[in-house]
Formats: sequence, C-alpha cells, structure tokens
Amino acid sequence: MRCNLKHSINPQTLFQQLPFEAFTTLADRWQVDKNTRRLSTKAFLGILLTAKIFQHQSLRETGDSFGFAKSTLSDAFSRRPAGFFVDLCDAVMRKMLSLSPSRHERQGIRHLLALDSTEILIDGRLKHFRPFWLGKSSKAAAKLHVIFDIDGKWIRDFLMTSARDADLPVAKLFPLEKGVTYVFDRAYMDLTFWIKIQKSRADFVTRLKSSARNEIIKEKATALADSNDGVLLDARWTPSESACLRNHIPKFSVFFRQVVYRDAETKKIFHFITSDWESSGEEIALIYKKRWAIELLFKWMKGHFPLHILKTRTINAVRIELAVVILVQLLIALLRLRNGPDKTLTGVLREIRVAAFRGIRLDLGAPLDAFENGPPSQYLMGRVMS
Repeated sequence: MRCNLKHSINPQTLFQQLPFEAFTTLADRWQVDKNTRRLSTKAFLGILLTAKIFQHQSLRETGDSFGFAKSTLSDAFSRRPAGFFVDLCDAVMRKMLSLSPSRHERQGIRHLLALDSTEILIDGRLKHFRPFWLGKSSKAAAKLHVIFDIDGKWIRDFLMTSARDADLPVAKLFPLEKGVTYVFDRAYMDLTFWIKIQKSRADFVTRLKSSARNEIIKEKATALADSNDGVLLDARWTPSESACLRNHIPKFSVFFRQVVYRDAETKKIFHFITSDWESSGEEIALIYKKRWAIELLFKWMKGHFPLHILKTRTINAVRIELAVVILVQLLIALLRLRNGPDKTLTGVLREIRVAAFRGIRLDLGAPLDAFENGPPSQYLMGRVMS
C-alpha cells in the first residue's frame, strides 16, 4: 500500500519550508540528477526526511515503505554528492538567519551560541578509509561539531569529521560572528582561540581546567567570601608565563575576566573565564548554565532520529545521513519560528507525526514516483571535512 500524495499537499508541512529556489540552483550546480533514471534527488530527499521523522531503522524498512528496492536507495547514497545536502543545510541556515535577527533586536536579546561536539557510531562494516574513522573505542565513528543558537533553538553551523579529530582544531575552522557570545566547555581551552574570538568582536564564556594555580585562586576566593554562595571573586585574570610561551604570546599582553561562583544548591564552585566585562557575575554563571542546551540538543537528535548507530557503509552515506538530520532540525526550528515560537521542538515534531496519521489517504494504485511532485505533506515533516 502506498499513500496517494496528490491528495495530501499542505502548505504548512515541514518539507515546504525548504527554499526551493536554492534547491534548484544547488541541484544544477552539483548535477545531482545526472544520469538518474528512476529516483530523483527531490524524491530521495523527501524519502530521507520522512524516514528520519518516523525513525526508520534501516534502508530495507525505508524501501519497503515507499516501494523502492534497498539497492536503489543504497546506490543513491553512494552516487549523490554529500556536498549538495550540506549546501542545502546552509541555504536553510541563511533563511533562518534572515528571520532571527529582527526578532532578537525587538526583544533586546543577545545571541548566545553554544559550541560542542558529539560522537556517532557507524556500522562496523563501513567501507573506504575505515581506519580514519575509528573512534576511541576502536569502532567506526563520526563526530558532529555544532554551533547551536540557544535562544532560537536552531543549528547555526556544523562540521563533520571522524571521531579521531579533536574538538579544538575543528572549532578554529568555524567562521566567527561579531556581536555574539560563544559558550563552551573546557575542551576548548586555548589562548589563541580565545583571542581569535575577541578579534572577531565577539565574547566567550567558558570554564578553566583544574590546575594548582586555579585551585589556589578558588581557595582564596572561598576564604574571602567565608561561606557565602554566588559570586566569590570577580577580577582580572592573566595567563601563566608558560601558557604565553607555548602560544607565542608576549607575557601580560592579554588578560580576561575571571568569575569564581558557588552554586547555592550543589555548593559546587565554578571557575569561569570570559571576555565579557559588561554582564554581572551572576549573568556569566547563568550564560554558562545555558550551555546545557546543546547537550539536550544532542540527546534530542539521538532520541528522535535513529542516530545511536548509523547503518550505512560508505563515508559519503554517513555525510548524507548526518546532513539530513541537521536539515530536519533546521526545518522543524523554522516551522516553529514561523508558526509557534513558544512551542518546543518536540511539540512541533509531535504535531507533525500526529498530522501524518490523521491525514493519511491510501491508494493502491499510486505510482512509485509519487514523490516527484513533493513528499506527502502530512509526513514531513554541512559543511563537510574530508
């Protein structure tokens, strides 16, 4: 049984949030449909979006759902250039960016961008350059590096690498924006990276790693504040002489702001470093607390889409799958921004799934290429390093 897609078109669907002019331009640039006989890229994309929304666990399950052989989908994964899907994500990001700034300006909100990465396991039968994609556990794995707009709840930028690539070198490849605040954990502790953010006229908030010097500072701050909670110390911080030598920076040529903060509930002491001199110490602590949003994003993506382990066998297929997951997140965020900014991403996704089952219409005679005119409205719902 197949859905009669012609009776299901709805302008409010997720799929129709795509910038189709950009889609056509990118399709011509990448020549994605060259020598394609049966499954066009538009149909292939619709199938992939639907498969992610409905948590299909394998190509066979997806193929059986839409009347395509598993080999047809497998060939599409191998032959379609992953760069097309990454560029399509960029087009949606630009669309989001054109809508978000005006809203933030009206509400006086400063952009908070969280930076982090997550590891995604891949089927052990991955072909081509498997040693390059080996993770820490000796299993094939990829790593998704993301810049996440905390307030807008959408992915601002992303990079895909093997699991062996460290976070910091990849983070330095991201183009930085001015007038925003980047928040990240201790994996990105690097003076040159911090200085680069400052030079781009942006700010950052992070935590210092444990060291003898930092522990002494925290102990002194605790002693001075007695047993109080909140901000224990708010002062200027300069990197050590050895850190300056390692990074080829003249001694005492750079300085940042340090905030030692004790949480009232857990009594845990945090040592924050930031280039933001305008926000209060309590606001700096709150900014870092909001960093947890990107951890929740990764949990949300892995929970709602089959990302616990990718069942693909080529690196190109891995890149396509990850780009499609990013695309789904962007389209859901775009639909939320336009129709219900007070809703959660999960709430929007739930409404899409419910609408799919309420509006479904069956037609045994529907053609196999029904997706040529767009995927079913009720279904629907990076950038790459070599």
